[in-house]
Amino acid sequence: MPEDNKKDILRGSIGNSFIALIPSKVKVFIVGGGRAAFIKTKSFASRGCKVVVISKKFNDKFEIFRGFSNVKFIEHEYVRDYIYEAHMVVIATNDKKLNGEIRRDCDRVNKLYMDCSEPEKGMYVMPCERDLKNFSIAVKVKGKSPKTSIYLAEKAKAYLEDYEEFADFTVKLRNKLKSDKKKKIMEFVCSDDFYFFYRMGKAELILKLFYGEGNEI
Repeated sequence: MPEDNKKDILRGSIGNSFIALIPSKVKVFIVGGGRAAFIKTKSFASRGCKVVVISKKFNDKFEIFRGFSNVKFIEHEYVRDYIYEAHMVVIATNDKKLNGEIRRDCDRVNKLYMDCSEPEKGMYVMPCERDLKNFSIAVKVKGKSPKTSIYLAEKAKAYLEDYEEFADFTVKLRNKLKSDKKKKIMEFVCSDDFYFFYRMGKAELILKLFYGEGNEI
């Protein structure tokens, strides 16, 4: 029976698995000074990660990061030692031999790495992210089409903007619930039926009607 379950789990194609980083705690080491390195530096640095970029030469666009306290530049050839201090590595050079060397170095010390020139040889890729006031979304098509991911992320963001206030309402409600019925109440609230009453301005009334006894709400 366990063997059958295993086959069922792996029967379909395995997609991407996303995690949400806490940027202020994450150190990123980027190798390269060209366009790809610039894009990844912008993505990680703008979200608050600590970024170290190493290259013998940098694209002029990198000048915009000179005032960033969380971005450090090293004008030098690749140095393996910097990998040990990082949580994540970005390989962004056009030297395939060097890229292979960096991947092997990362594998030896179990570092997460991405290879911008050959994504399939890396361990992670970056989805298209969009931030709203109360939540973030990430979209990546399973094939190779960044423009499609961007298009779909914008569509998803536009759709989810209608749920901004509702998301804020549910988070505040959960934080103030002290009852052992918290899980049950949140399952009730996070539903299309309750959202209908929320849009009608009847959220508090419905909550008190179903869970008002004993000062649950």
